[in-house]
Amino acid sequence: MIFFIVNTIKIINKKEISKEKNTQSFFKKSLNFLIFLLPFYILSFYFIPRFHEWNGTYLELYQYHNFPCENKTFITKEKMALLTHHDGMLPKSAYYITHNSLRKYKKDLERDYYNKISIIPIGTRFKIIGYYLPIALRLSHTHYYLIESLDNNKTKAWIDYMNFDIEKCYPEEIYYKGSHFFPKKGTYGEEKINLKKMDILP
Repeated sequence: MIFFIVNTIKIINKKEISKEKNTQSFFKKSLNFLIFLLPFYILSFYFIPRFHEWNGTYLELYQYHNFPCENKTFITKEKMALLTHHDGMLPKSAYYITHNSLRKYKKDLERDYYNKISIIPIGTRFKIIGYYLPIALRLSHTHYYLIESLDNNKTKAWIDYMNFDIEKCYPEEIYYKGSHFFPKKGTYGEEKINLKKMDILP
């Protein structure tokens, strides 16, 4: 940047003796200036995406279709916790849809001072309405089910794919691969969502 400023000042302040030289100098200055800017323009293709990664503005959101358990409903068999995230625990692009996530209730969740916690009682009905891959900083590889409560509030929430059994179509912490749904890139009608057209801000 210092090199850029010094050379810009030098080009602007350079004096020529004759009018003819001044005309030639103008074109020469312009050409030199463009040549000087060319490397910055080329390098911007590399550094601008890195800048978006660094400050968290690089966001993508992918939606899938015809996935296992799509449009199925389930009824909670145990007490669940609905967390409203304000600490960036979810990829930022997920917040364009909802800040909520549904988890199995554990006592230590009550000591979470960053997220609002609501208790979901046994017998609450939810519908599975979507399956998404939210990406931020190019680092997310976690897919999420999007569910919606069937009560009057129509509350939406995310469930991590690792905590959802596709054989039972029910949120459970499972550790064997066969009951997880993790689609390959480009499959299941993968669709990139245009975040600029989303109504809800993250």
